[in-house]
Amino acid sequence: MIIRFYIFLGKLLSLYDMKSKTVTKDLVSESLIDWYRYHHRIMPWREHVTPYRVWISEIMLQQTRIETVIRYFETFMTAFPTIQAVADADLEKVYAVWAGLGYYQRAKNIWKTAQILMNQYDATLPNQYSQLITLPGIGEYTACAILSIAYHQPFPAVDGNVLRVVTRLKGWKENVLEKQTVRHVSVFLKSIVPAQYCSEFTQAWMELGETLCTKQTPLCDRCPLSIGCYAKQHNVTNELPVRIKDLKRSEETRAVFLIQPSPKCLVITKKKKGLLAELWELPNMELVISPSGKNPKTMHYSGLQETFSYVSSLKHDFTHKRWHLHVYQGRINPGTPIDPDWLIISWEKLEKYPMATAFKKVITLLF
Repeated sequence: MIIRFYIFLGKLLSLYDMKSKTVTKDLVSESLIDWYRYHHRIMPWREHVTPYRVWISEIMLQQTRIETVIRYFETFMTAFPTIQAVADADLEKVYAVWAGLGYYQRAKNIWKTAQILMNQYDATLPNQYSQLITLPGIGEYTACAILSIAYHQPFPAVDGNVLRVVTRLKGWKENVLEKQTVRHVSVFLKSIVPAQYCSEFTQAWMELGETLCTKQTPLCDRCPLSIGCYAKQHNVTNELPVRIKDLKRSEETRAVFLIQPSPKCLVITKKKKGLLAELWELPNMELVISPSGKNPKTMHYSGLQETFSYVSSLKHDFTHKRWHLHVYQGRINPGTPIDPDWLIISWEKLEKYPMATAFKKVITLLF
């Protein structure tokens, strides 16, 4: 290990411009790849790389922690080992395996894309950017990740981790939430990506941002790029990257109903569009709170004569929205006419119906 360290240090110094105190492009790519080879974490999608596995892992990693994804990735691969297995499955089954990961539109897009791949691409992910970018759920970042990691093409993928590392390295003070900054970083990476190591190059930037160049307290003393890092040299790691948010999380208050035709049965329904579309949920509606700030102790649901009593309140956060949920519970007669979109199920069968976490929280109040 000591010999390896001094070889690595010698390479860094040989690529460092002592006059300008900057680093060459070779330093950035070579030292980063060397570091990645020895220090990268073991991930199931890295140990056995295929375009399909890279695609699924990248979709899962959107808005989800790696520790969580590892568990779900293995489960998903067991249930759907191939693109054809996803395409042949009912969407409900895909939702059921996905349940708990959130952002269920991702699961639906995987299923829709699998249909397209079976019909148009012989059950294979295309290796051209212009084709990948047209598939449901595959944006610029995911397309580049597939091309670079699975197909070894010079398409560096730029996510939040990569933006943080590059802007600190270069000392760029552009707002990383703007598309032009992403393009700027992408151009820089394309100018230094070594053609024969595209996969390692792309993953190394991601890994560095995840493990060393973190948002708070980056581990600069262990970073392979610290010798030429602007933020390290000028002690501004806490100021970069620059993030200027314009969007504030909206808030919405809803009444959610635990409607029970019998003690061990519950009414659920499925939303056809909008937030949480295609997932099962509890009957709910927007609730206007009185100026006093107190929610009603009893409520009626449209079309039903029964009165529902207040049980509890809770909140649930989405990326751009916060729900304040006030929960009401009550019995209805078994013969009561109900909405045709409603379904009466027993408690023990609830897990068979993919449901958003917000409503799972409500259901736990019953147990």
